[in-house]
Amino acid sequence: MTSGGWLTRLAEAHAGLPDEATAARVLAAGGAGTDHVLRALDATRADLGTLGRERMPVALAGSLAAALDAADAETERTDRGGPPPAPPGRGPRRRRRGPLLTAAAAVLVGVVLTGPGPGPTDLAGASGRVLAERTRAVGRLADPAALASCLLQAGVAPPTGALLAGRPLRLNGLDGLLIVLSTGKKGVVRAVVVTPDCGRLLADQTVGE
Repeated sequence: MTSGGWLTRLAEAHAGLPDEATAARVLAAGGAGTDHVLRALDATRADLGTLGRERMPVALAGSLAAALDAADAETERTDRGGPPPAPPGRGPRRRRRGPLLTAAAAVLVGVVLTGPGPGPTDLAGASGRVLAERTRAVGRLADPAALASCLLQAGVAPPTGALLAGRPLRLNGLDGLLIVLSTGKKGVVRAVVVTPDCGRLLADQTVGE
């Protein structure tokens, strides 16, 4: 799971991440408004199921991540004791409720792509998310020498660009570590996924071309 806000954690749990047991605990502990968000997520998942598997542009994934973060911030501000909600049908918060739920549902675009699936997994959404969050949860692989050694062990040529972001994820039902590398080209990154022990390459894809 990420360290994001309530909406982020709820959306990931709805997608079964990081595992079914943890997801079940998060959903069971959901507070007020959980049912509304889950219904929005269900609707968005159904809509996504009608789409093809074209790659999501990194910029779009980043925009969705920013929208979700804004929704999380609004929720957390309210939880800390912000102004009381306006009466039904009045005030800006009531008008923002729909967009905030939509933003929560939008994270599925990235989450679904990182979860198990019957076909090839598109890494664009996952890469855009970690780039937008500036997440570098790669442990010892933050060291360039360790990263090069890991990729070599997995059968991948050493990186030619710097490490930009990374985090653990599940790819086609397998535990992996997403590593996003610079390519030297504006708007283009390299997304590599290896097993946590660096023993196997799960994916190596250029994103943004």
